[in-house]
Amino acid sequence: MKFTRPRLAAALTPAAIGAAAALVAALVGGGTQHAAASSAPASRLAPAVATAASGPVLVTCTNKERREPATFVLACADYNSALIHLNWQSWGAASAQATGAWHVNDCVPNCALGTFINYPALVVAWRPAPLPKHPGTRYFTRLTVLLPGRHCFTAGGRKTCYPTTATTDLWPSLG
Repeated sequence: MKFTRPRLAAALTPAAIGAAAALVAALVGGGTQHAAASSAPASRLAPAVATAASGPVLVTCTNKERREPATFVLACADYNSALIHLNWQSWGAASAQATGAWHVNDCVPNCALGTFINYPALVVAWRPAPLPKHPGTRYFTRLTVLLPGRHCFTAGGRKTCYPTTATTDLWPSLG
């Protein structure tokens, strides 16, 4: 699927955003509320927004501290996976939420000759912790990506589907 704004907008309906926010609120809060059971709008589930100067950061592949980046690379070794066109809905002390697209290489026939595919995505950065060797700075240690809508492709005669939700640990700064 090629990334287009209309497809992204269609996939990121208020219901989808609300359900995703409920799921992540349950993850962040340690609760057990099921996302589909929530009818609360995403804005009611989002934490209070911290000031840009005081909120946690995301640490990039190049060891830079960023708040509300438009792009965030997930696969630092080969840049075959990234979050792009990020539009941050909130950036709080406990979590940050954005809409955008997951830009991933299908690696068919191999990663050097593969095709990049974009999937509409809901992104939540969470679980802030002190950033090593940076007193007073906190960074998000977890990132959850939710893929509403279709997230399968066929290439090289083989069908591949990605999970609807994936959570990953983020790396701390080494510098």
